[in-house]
Amino acid sequence: MGAQNRPWSEPECWASLEREFKLTATCDWRRTVTVGLELQPLGSSEGWYVRTQLHCEFGQLPALAKAARAFFGPVPA
Repeated sequence: MGAQNRPWSEPECWASLEREFKLTATCDWRRTVTVGLELQPLGSSEGWYVRTQLHCEFGQLPALAKAARAFFGPVPA
């Protein structure tokens, strides 16, 4: 998302193969980015899940991407 040069209209979605982890990113006309996170156990009978949203301004994406790369390290080749 940090490489986006303008707001986008369709949701961007990423999910694990089993869908126990899912990220969704949207950007509205006010340039507000909303990142949704869903986490649920795979094959568990416990019945718990986490669903939350993070909000930021479109202009903050490059700095957030840089901070994420510094925290998590480089993308494996």
